[in-house]
Formats: sequence, structure tokens, C-alpha cells
Amino acid sequence: MLFFTEFKKSLTDWAWYKQIAQGAPTLRIRYSFVLSLIHALAIVVAFTVMLYTVLIPSLKSFVNNRVPEEVTVTVKSGVLSLDKPAPYRIAFTDDERKKNGNISNFLVIDPDAQATLDAPQKNDTLIFATKDTVIVKRESGEVRAYPLKDMPDVTLSRQSINDFIVKAEKYAWFLPVLLTVVLMVSIFLFQLLMCAAAGALIYFFRKMMSKPLTFGNSFSVALHAYTFVFVIQILLVFVGGGFGFFLSALITAALGLFFIHETQ
Repeated sequence: MLFFTEFKKSLTDWAWYKQIAQGAPTLRIRYSFVLSLIHALAIVVAFTVMLYTVLIPSLKSFVNNRVPEEVTVTVKSGVLSLDKPAPYRIAFTDDERKKNGNISNFLVIDPDAQATLDAPQKNDTLIFATKDTVIVKRESGEVRAYPLKDMPDVTLSRQSINDFIVKAEKYAWFLPVLLTVVLMVSIFLFQLLMCAAAGALIYFFRKMMSKPLTFGNSFSVALHAYTFVFVIQILLVFVGGGFGFFLSALITAALGLFFIHETQ
């Protein structure tokens, strides 16, 4: 409950900042930790919703619509082979072609062809695969070649890919759990460093104004002033935005200085 009391005061009680500046005890690190946990959970919720409502259904749709049922591709000891006459082409639909610079094919497989960087252009395709190399033309126009020599042995067909997706779905719950831990630690460190930078700005500006604060109190003011930035960051999570380190530090320092000034 103490966290929510300080959270509310940070957003609504400017006189609270005067008390902090004068050395009133606050949760400090615990407060920042809970903020980072909430921030991480917000990102994970957005990711999980997208994972189950967009990413997985889109992947299933792509496999069922773009991978032909009748063809099987095998990679063994770094060598690709297929059970259909080469070259084997998987064409774009008219709409897909327009979105991909009028390229006709999504994939062309020709184990007998030479792996050259101009192969995608010559074969009017986004991806060109030979017996030992996959050549990809990126959206930027850059062409990259990926040797198959280090690829594990695998047999690919529509059925095998769908079976893999079904198995992966059973363990998809682990991604949000892992992501929560990684994000929480990363955001927590980000907040501490950013608030330390904002606290340093508050410390130096107050010293220049001949109204000095200790660095510890400046840090506490910054940490609570960050609450406003935190609320905006949470809202931006769901639209794919956010503030960087320096912008967050500047806004936090400016808010902290403003609140202290207004209450004195």
C-alpha cells in the first residue's frame, strides 16, 4: 500500500516534492523496482496479445497459403534437395507482388543452379535457394547469401512446419515469462541510471541557483518525478512508442525542478 500512496503523491501532491527535497524518507529503490515491474508487465501483455492474436495466426496462415502441400524440401549435411522438378517456384499473389516491388516469386528453388548474388534478380524472386546456399533480397534492396553448411538436417513440408508450430504453441507461454524477467531487470537498470542522470541535473541546477540539494535528495526527487514519464511510457507501449534515455532524463529533471520551485 505504501507504494500506491507514494505513486499517488508523485502525481497529485506537489508539496510532496518539497518534503522529498528536504530529506523526507521514500521507498526509492523499491519504488523504482515496482515501476519497472509494472512497465515490464505492460510490455509483456501487449506482446502476448500480439503473439496469440496476430503472430501465430499469421504464421499459420502464411504456411497454409504459401507452402505448397505437394512439395518436400530436405537439407542433409548442408545439401538441399527437393522431390519436384527444378526450378520450383512459389509465386506471389497479385497483391503481394505489388507490395514487393512487382517481384513475381516469393521463392525459387533450383539445386542445380549456381549461387550468385544476382540470382534473385535473374529469377524474379525474393528468395533463391541452390543446393548449398539461400540468397535473400531484402526490402532495402541489399542481397545476402546464407550458406547451408551449418544448418542441421531437416525435412520441410507444409505438414512438418504445421506440426512444429503446434508443438511450439504448447511452450509459447514461456516467452512472456522469460520476457518479463529480462525486461524487468533491463527497465530497472534503465530507470536507476536515467534517474541518476536526472538527479545530477537537478543537483547542478539547484547549486547554480544557490539553493543546493544533496545528490541523494535530488535523486529521490527525480525518481518520483519520473512517475509522470512512466505513465506516458505505459500509454506509449500500446502504440509502439517510447522515450529514449536522454529525453526521459531531461523531462524528469525539468519536472523535478519545476515541482520543487512551485512549492517553495
